[in-house]
Amino acid sequence: VAAAISTSITSSSTERQEVLNFCFRHTSKDAFRRSTIIARASAADKAGVAYRVLEIGCGAGFTTLDVAKWLPPRATITAVDTNESMIASARERLSTNHPEWTSNYESNERRQDRVSFQVMSGEEAASTFPNQYDALWMRYLVVHVPDPVALLRAAAACLKPGGIMLVEDMNADGFVSDP
Repeated sequence: VAAAISTSITSSSTERQEVLNFCFRHTSKDAFRRSTIIARASAADKAGVAYRVLEIGCGAGFTTLDVAKWLPPRATITAVDTNESMIASARERLSTNHPEWTSNYESNERRQDRVSFQVMSGEEAASTFPNQYDALWMRYLVVHVPDPVALLRAAAACLKPGGIMLVEDMNADGFVSDP
């Protein structure tokens, strides 16, 4: 298994993201549950209202597809990233019968109605989507940006009053990889 993971990690950025998502998806689902995003989205769904989620820094969309499976049918996700090739990979995965969707009940058309991928920065999202989202999620992004406070402010501007911002990140100062 270690050899397979090592090979994947050195192969491509998309493959690295797939391996990391496999390893850490349970922490994201737990974070969504604890933040009440899933409960609020379910309540909105029962009331016949769409619950809107914005993901900033979606990469190739692996976790975005997980989130879509965790949320009820009326919930929608807009996922943005500045990397055009990652967004292209995410769109490809969304539009095909990719294994990420094999256990999902939705048709291809319904998935594309619920999930969209756009090339955009978090700062651009603030001016494009002011006060439009019920929840916002960033995973392993804040540690990579030069001005995290500006990103968090921009992200907050996308939320409706009372919206939830969920940030999953790490402290890279303590990260060690050996060998």
